[in-house]
Formats: sequence, structure tokens, C-alpha cells
Amino acid sequence: MNVYNFVPIDKDHPPQRAAIPRHDRYEGLAGQIQCQLKAERPLFLPGIDGYGRPLVGRGELRLFSRSEARRSKDNPDGLFIAGSSLKGLLRSIVEATAPGCFQHLQHNRERGGTVPEAFHACPPRGRDPVACPACRLFGFIGQGTDAPLRRGCVECQDAVCVECTGYEAIYTAILGNPKQRHSAFYAPDGRLAGRKFYYHHREDQLLTESGWRISNRGERQNAHIEPVRAGTRFAFTVDFANVSEEDLEALLFALVLEENLRHKFGYAKPCGLGSVQITVERLVVLRNPVRRYVGSGAEEEWAGAAAAEEARRRAAAFQERILPCVLEKLQEIWRWPPAAGVDYRYPSQAWFAENPRAPLSATP
Repeated sequence: MNVYNFVPIDKDHPPQRAAIPRHDRYEGLAGQIQCQLKAERPLFLPGIDGYGRPLVGRGELRLFSRSEARRSKDNPDGLFIAGSSLKGLLRSIVEATAPGCFQHLQHNRERGGTVPEAFHACPPRGRDPVACPACRLFGFIGQGTDAPLRRGCVECQDAVCVECTGYEAIYTAILGNPKQRHSAFYAPDGRLAGRKFYYHHREDQLLTESGWRISNRGERQNAHIEPVRAGTRFAFTVDFANVSEEDLEALLFALVLEENLRHKFGYAKPCGLGSVQITVERLVVLRNPVRRYVGSGAEEEWAGAAAAEEARRRAAAFQERILPCVLEKLQEIWRWPPAAGVDYRYPSQAWFAENPRAPLSATP
């Protein structure tokens, strides 16, 4: 079965845009969410150089993100996950489920298909400054030199390793770029199929190679990486301010999902890497941050099992508002544990040659 599928968009249920929160006053809820991320499968995010570029050399992405400043007794290698990467993960889930706009599109086309006008990037032109749930929470950058931009209401701090179970150097299977021109998969009816998510693989089903795969031109086609093993844990904090109750529920769903779902995150997702679980260990909600500084009790706090339960309660309230067609597809793709008896891999070039117009559902 193909390694990815699409969570659909419903043109009859467009993003519910609302006023963009301001940052010069306190409005709505503020607080902090302390989380832990556990790798359920090997996890890899490549290290970057001083200019923010991945450390790449002839197909080698060997080093996980590391920082001298993050070194400690429990984290001697200084392993960390950039907060911006976590923020991108959370945003993608809110965009798919809330739903949100297609903020990153150029000319409101993608993968050979058109995007319904109601899903065009925020803020809508010629209207009051309103934004979809994803843009309200995470901000946006408009297109063009004079386009508006807005800082979001959510900040993800770097996730620092608190328990590393070691590394394992592997050669990945060939990882090609998205073939957006293949409209049979990406836009079967001339409209965008949806948002792309990758299936989880069983532990014995990771797609690896014993060495380099060399093209006819002598070029390396796969990558050599050193992911951290399953069981490795990272701790991180999410701060939020000026959010509504409904948007906080969406944020918490993006963090904890359902009990039988897992996130897919990082590099080499098509190979089966990057299955992770996020849990909430502490939750603080301020209903009126100003009163906090005058000694009036406006703060609610949960820790441990109580925090996890409260996060799931609020996430469940948001889940009830997700369109069934969206939720059911997300549950199918991200269910945990992975379905037994299914072999996830890209169809061969020979299959594509013989079935150039076959839909995604027809893959072997």
C-alpha cells in the first residue's frame, strides 16, 4: 500500500475565520503546556549549520540536531528538536482538522489542483483582518513585499533530550521529492485531494538499504543517517496567550490526538521513521493574566495524570467538531499500532508506467 494518503478538504465547510488576536493587551486565555515527546520508531531531524541549513554532504545527513548549550548529564550529546519544527507539526494538524487555510501556497494552486477560494491564504483580500484557526494560533506571513504579517499566539520551545536510548546508523530507501505533477494521486478531479499524511510502519517494516543506491549517472540516491532509537524522550514547553477556549482545544488536540493515534514527524517518514507520541505533563491556564499580578486567583493548574486527563478532555471537545470525513481519514492513516498485514511502500516505476492514471486507492 502507498506510504501516504490525503486527509480531505470539504469545500462546503470552509475555515471559520475570526478576529486576529492583538498583542498589546490581554484577551482570552494564556498559559503554558509542558510536554514530553517519545519516539515510537527511530527519529531523525538533521543538524543544521550556522545559517540554518541541514548538514548535508553527498547524501549524508548523519548528525541529529545538537547544541553545546544543551549538553547535560542526561543529555551528553546536546540533542534537541527545534521549536519551529514542533510548531510546524502542530500547525499542520490544526490546518487539517479545524480546518485552516492553505497559508503556504503560491497562486492558490498545489500539486496540479486548485484550492477552493474559501481556503485561500489568510488574510482574505479586501476584508476585515480576520484569520482561520491555524493562522490565529500560529501567525502568518502574507505574500508580497507589502503583505501583512502577524505573530502567532503560540510559541514552542526547543525540545531537549531527557533520555536517549542510543543511535543506529542506517541507509534509507530512496526518498524522492513529491511528484505533484502526478494528478491521478494529488488532484484526481482537478481539485486538490487534501493534505498529505504518512502511514505508520510496523517495527519490522522500516524501509532501509544495506548500502548506497547508485543511479546510472553514478549519483547516490538514498541517504545515510543516524536516528535516535525508539524509546528516546524529549521535553518541551508550549506557551500560549490571547487564545479563545475553542482555539486552545484545537491546540491541545494537535498535541495529544487520541489514545490510539500517533504523530508522524521528522525525516524519512516514507521509510517508517518518525512515529512519536506527545503527552502533557503540566497544564497552566490563566483566564485573566492581569489579575495574576495583583494576587487574585485566576490561574488553574494541573500536573501529572490530572494534566493529561484535562488535556484529553479539552481535546475531545474539539474532536467532536471535526468533520467526520476528515477525522475518519486521519484515524485511518495515523492509527496506532499500525495495521497488521499491510506492506507500506511506494509503488514501483513499472507499476506507474503501466497505470499512469490509476487513483491512489488502486495502488498494490
